[in-house]
Amino acid sequence: MGNTNNFEFTGRLKRLFLILMGLGAAAVVAGVLINPEISAQRVWANFLVNTIFFLGIGLLGLFFVATHTMAFGGWHVLVRRIPEALSTFIPVGVGLLLIIVAGAVTGSHHLYHWTDTFLVKDTVSVGDLRVYEAGLHHEGGEEHHEDAEHAEEHTTSQNTEAVVPVLTATLSQDAAAGHADEHGTGAAHVAGEGDTAHLATASDSLHTDTLHAGAHATDHAGDHAGDHAEADHAAAGGQGETDGEESYDWYTGKVSAQYGDGHGHEMYAAKFASAAEGDQIANPHFDKLLAHKAPYLNKSFFSIRFAAYGLIWITLFYLIRRASLREDKEGGLIWYKRSKIYSATYMVLFGITSSMMTWDFLMSIDAHWFSTLYGWYNAASLWVATVASITLVLIYLKNQGYLPQVNENHLHDLGKYMFGFSIFWTYLFFSQYMLIWYANLPEETFYFHMRNGDPAYRALFFINLGMNFFVPFFVLITRNAKRRVALMAGIASSLILTHWLDLFLEVMPGTVGTAWSIGLVELGMLAAFAGLFLFVVFRSLSRASLVPQKHPFYLESVNHHI
Repeated sequence: MGNTNNFEFTGRLKRLFLILMGLGAAAVVAGVLINPEISAQRVWANFLVNTIFFLGIGLLGLFFVATHTMAFGGWHVLVRRIPEALSTFIPVGVGLLLIIVAGAVTGSHHLYHWTDTFLVKDTVSVGDLRVYEAGLHHEGGEEHHEDAEHAEEHTTSQNTEAVVPVLTATLSQDAAAGHADEHGTGAAHVAGEGDTAHLATASDSLHTDTLHAGAHATDHAGDHAGDHAEADHAAAGGQGETDGEESYDWYTGKVSAQYGDGHGHEMYAAKFASAAEGDQIANPHFDKLLAHKAPYLNKSFFSIRFAAYGLIWITLFYLIRRASLREDKEGGLIWYKRSKIYSATYMVLFGITSSMMTWDFLMSIDAHWFSTLYGWYNAASLWVATVASITLVLIYLKNQGYLPQVNENHLHDLGKYMFGFSIFWTYLFFSQYMLIWYANLPEETFYFHMRNGDPAYRALFFINLGMNFFVPFFVLITRNAKRRVALMAGIASSLILTHWLDLFLEVMPGTVGTAWSIGLVELGMLAAFAGLFLFVVFRSLSRASLVPQKHPFYLESVNHHI
């Protein structure tokens, strides 16, 4: 190593990363072959997790450069090439995300419930219903020789055993009871339009039978919702009568414990066995909420938005990177001033597109749920992972003899970022959870019930919280801890893995339900993506000087002390 400012991407490193990619891909294939029960849905879901994770690190790497440029930050100049190198994965990540989009548009995967256009048709023909349910039956892995009546009975029975109550509310209404005793009638406890139960206090609330793929209309629970509940509800126009002490119970939603293709769907075709193929009927699978969101959540607009995101990200990456390299060649302030314009533009557009990207590719997995904090939450998570990645690469380069000007003060600043934004991530985590818990609305609570209430994910839920908050908080709280190289390397590695786990928890419950594990498919996919990511990043480091010596704040960074 002759020049400590020029990184050499050795053949050994290249082979290491290529082997990592190859072993990862082989592990995925082996996992599928060894365990035939692993579905294509699980492979696609892991592909999505890793694409968003590593693309997000690339995008936040560019955001790191842009924010420090706009803030006149001087300390970061010596480490600037590292986040720039992370950002070179953006074009690759956009290409990988294109595969997800293509799969959604062509129906190659079923990660997104809203891509099922049958669900937004309010009326269908009996023939179309039969074809649709035959497809569900096939995708669900059922035996094809079963007749339609048996399929309906089997699926309904399966759903009854699998559903988990999201929220059971019991309200005692003494005043209403007195009113009922006086007039001989009960208070109306449910309002509906043939869907499922609505909160009595919110007659215009969302139809909770459209909570999720696998969330279905359910009869009114309680003593007065027996075999005749449906008929009584229809006869009373959505109002029920009760005797004695006036109280009512209802399930405001049920969520199937099984997700994935064909699971959690009731079959209705057998009810129309005597109907002609061309007879028009009300679509029993009609999803009112998805129909309401269809102008936004549709394949065409989804593809257009993705194209816009990719164009914006790649264009601004190219402009910022070019300005940085030209500045290093030519000097002066002209390219620095241009980089400020590009950085300001990126910060604004990134704030918009990053949030929309998480809505489109992550939040729409659970298309009946929404959170106004979701974009911020994911940005905070990926930001911590990005700073941790910068820290690890910096420590590696220092250990190899590069960047001699970098000192413990620069490491300290990166440690403060990891410490502070781990707290910020926890604040957003708690704010999102607490507000949904406090409001106790079924169309919101089911999201956390799947992750916290389901034993399949409960351990991961608390590991995610503990490792992403308590560990960095207590380990990095002191000044000296942020200056210890080995400790910073350990915490950075931990945060990268646990924020990957955070994203894993966002994707898996809504795509594969309980049919998950951390096995060959998950570890192999992570290794393959990590190998590709590292190959791109280290190749970029070798193509430019590690130290932008003609940056106007270069000397400030060299003399940085805190």
